Amino acid sequence: MRYRTLWVRLVVRVLLMAVPALAGCGAPAAPSVTPTPFEIVSTEEYIWQEGEAFLSQSGSSAADFKVAASNGQCLGMNWGNRRGNFAEYDVELPFALPRAVLYLRYAREGRWPAELDVYASGKLIGASPSMVLKPTGGWGYTASEWKYHKLLLGSMEAGKYRIRFVSLVDFGEVNIDGFFIADESFRP
Repeated sequence: MRYRTLWVRLVVRVLLMAVPALAGCGAPAAPSVTPTPFEIVSTEEYIWQEGEAFLSQSGSSAADFKVAASNGQCLGMNWGNRRGNFAEYDVELPFALPRAVLYLRYAREGRWPAELDVYASGKLIGASPSMVLKPTGGWGYTASEWKYHKLLLGSMEAGKYRIRFVSLVDFGEVNIDGFFIADESFRP
């Protein structure tokens, strides 16, 4: 039944994308003016990394589409279900941050928290676990089911970093919409 529901959602999403193009009888569709439930405004104060745009990962079984996610998608579908599941991201920080923080936008259903270790270019950030992620009330189908968790990173020079999240517990599923890296004064 779960796969049927996912298949129906995928078919509906594809049809919704195709309908505007068909409505013009071959003419290009006008861009939608409907605001997305989550919008990233680009500035020089932070970077944003999409959760589904990972370099590599273990644990997620398929693409996970959520309308309330920043790009309509997230890293999910059982990610974090097993101890040792990981997700890696290469990020380019175009400016130095003397007091950098990472804000993870996540969703989690359940009764107990998930635990993650976070690494920046191979270095564990903070004490293990780096993050204890409380349940948010759902898997991210609505905007109210997404929460932020703040992690202090310390001083970061401009340059490339590999950010790695590692699940420390079994049954610690987490949907990751993405994360900000910004100055300590930033608020998502």
